[in-house]
This record gives sequence, structure tokens and C-alpha cells, in this order.
Amino acid sequence: MVTVDRPRPLARPGSRHGSRRFSPGIREAGRLSSSRRLSSRSLGRRDPPRRRCFRRQCTRREQPSPGRGPPALRALESAESGARRDAPSSLFSIAMPTACSLLLCNICRICMSIAVLKAAAEFGWSDTVSGVVQSAFLWGYMGTQLLGGILADAFGGKVVMAVSVAWFSVATALTPVAAGLGQGPLLLTRALVGLGEGVALPSMNNLIGKNVRAERRATALGISFAGFHSGNILGLLLSPFLIANFGWRSIFYAFGLLGLPVLLFWQSTVPDSPSGRGDGGGAKGGAIPISRLLSSASTWAIFLANFVNHWGYFIYLSWLPTYFNRQFSLDLAKSSIFSLLPWLVMAICSSLAGVLADYLIRRGMAVKNARKALQCTSFLGTASTLLVISHPMGNRLEVVVPL
Repeated sequence: MVTVDRPRPLARPGSRHGSRRFSPGIREAGRLSSSRRLSSRSLGRRDPPRRRCFRRQCTRREQPSPGRGPPALRALESAESGARRDAPSSLFSIAMPTACSLLLCNICRICMSIAVLKAAAEFGWSDTVSGVVQSAFLWGYMGTQLLGGILADAFGGKVVMAVSVAWFSVATALTPVAAGLGQGPLLLTRALVGLGEGVALPSMNNLIGKNVRAERRATALGISFAGFHSGNILGLLLSPFLIANFGWRSIFYAFGLLGLPVLLFWQSTVPDSPSGRGDGGGAKGGAIPISRLLSSASTWAIFLANFVNHWGYFIYLSWLPTYFNRQFSLDLAKSSIFSLLPWLVMAICSSLAGVLADYLIRRGMAVKNARKALQCTSFLGTASTLLVISHPMGNRLEVVVPL
């Protein structure tokens, strides 16, 4: 015996089920059927006015009010409103304090490049000893790069950056005392400065990645690096004045004491946790294992790019004042003025590069292509100017501004 299901009778147009059955088709067509209108009138209800919503091509009745609707829609509304509300404040509360902290970071780094001219004359250092003294910073700086990233992920970028500022400020202030005790204590103190500063950039990346949305992230990085390079400018401008009036030891005391107001500004401005978004609104997926990172060709390409870039960067940082002093017989003040030109251009280009990168990505360029284009441009500028500056024409001073 075969049983056949009897078809269910259609609901009346005016019934509850009938209005639900036909309402999707009515909404898609953008009009109401006559049966629905009759049903509404029979129940004593009036149709709401059909005002058009120009943001979405639908009637006003179909657009749910804020805070209502499916959970996914509520989450989308919250994310959009958060992006509009938090983007400017994130740039101020994250990028500006980070720029100030990195500014002090580079001031404390470059002050030895100026002071070494006077300190070498006082202690009788050779060029080799002067080079070793300046390289001691990098011994510590290299040792805490990876550690800084691990600590920032574990404790947050705000905490790690605060410890970094306090650490390298105290170590900078102790440098003249260590120099009076001998070369060993001086090398140790400069290595301690490097240890403290080594965690600064990983902390910056952690903060910006977790607090600034993806479409504004390159701009925030550009602002931060503009402050980073501006520290070299400020250090080169102030150091000759302080040395001429108070001696070479004064720059370490003065710049070390600047750590206190910078630390107070940092603690009062930077939020304690990400602004309710966790990944800054742009990250996808979970954490990537270290083994996968180290086996990626992209990781090693970035590693090589930074290695090549910093080769020229630290030549400028450590030896430009000495170069202008020895090669062109410039005094300390003039050597510093010429030495700050690369950092001035770097500060300007860092800000513009961040804005340009975000613009190119918004216009549809792939993220990796935008990054590669700007990175290769910086490589060409650095390489070309290093070649020119290494071959001066006679005694005539050629002003070369590396990009």
C-alpha cells in the first residue's frame, strides 16, 4: 500500500502565515502586494511611508534600526561605527606617543656619534677603539629584538615600551660615569642602552597591530618612524650646543633625564588594552608558529631587506659626523648640521610613504606590491647616495641627501 502525503493548503493571504510567505518576494521587488495592504487595513494598521534609502537601494521599512537584527549585522554595525569613531583617536593615542618614545630612543643612540669626537681626544682613543665603542650599542640591540616581540605579545606593547624607555634612559645617564671608570664599563653601559632600545620597535609593531585598523596602519607606522628619525635630527642639533657650553658629558645627562617626561606622557596617553577589536580590525586567523615563519621565503626576504637597509643606516648613524670632520675639516657644529640632512629626509619620507602605501592599497594595489615598490625605492636612494658620498670631488663639499 502506497501512502501519499496530502498537500498542505495554502494559507489565506490575510493570515499570519500568508504575510510571511509572500513578504520576501514583495521586499525583493520593492513593492507591496494588494493582498498585504488589504490584510493590514483589515487589522487596523497603516502602511508606513515608503521613503527611499539612498545608501542601500531598499525601502526605509526594510532597514533595521541600530542595535536590532541578526547578530552578524549588529557586529558589522558595531565595527563600522567603531572604525569611524576610533580611527582619529587611535592615531593620536598610539602613533603620537610611540613617535615621541622612538624620538628619545634615537636621541640616546646618536649622542655617542657626536660625543665620540671629544671623548676620543680626551682619552686618546684610536679610530678602532672609537668604532668598538659605537658598536657596543649594537651588541645589546641585536640581542633583544626577538625577545622584545615575545615580551610584547605576552605582556602588551605598552608595558614593554615603558620598561624600554626607563631602561635606556637610565643607562644613557650612566654613560659618562662608566667612561671615567674605563673602556670596559663604558662598553657595558652602551650595550645596556642597546638592550633597552632593542625592544622598542617590536613594541611599536604590537601596539599598532592591535590598536589601529588595517586601512590606517601604514599611516600610523609612518608617523611613528617619522618620530624615530626626528630623534637623530634633534640629537644632532642639540648636542653641539650642549658640548660647547657644558662639555660632552652633559648630553648624556640631559637626554637621559628626558626619559621621565616621555614616560609620563606614554603612561597617560596609550590605552591599556586594544580598543575592543583585538586584532585592529584587519588580522585573520590565529597565531603563526615560529617554525612556519622561519621556513617562509617571505620572512627571509624581509630579513635580508632589513640587513641591507641597516648596513647603510648605521654607517650614517655612526660615522657621518666623523666623516665630515675628517674629510672636510668641519667643526663639530657644522658636521652635525650636514649629518642631520639624511635624517630630515627620512622623517619626511617616512610620513609620506605611510600615507602613500595606504592610498595605493585603497586604490586596489596588492599589499605586497605596495610594500615592495616603496622598499625598493628606499634601497635605490640609499645605495646611490652612498656611492656618491664615498667619492668626493677634490676639496669641494658635495651635499648629498640620502633617501
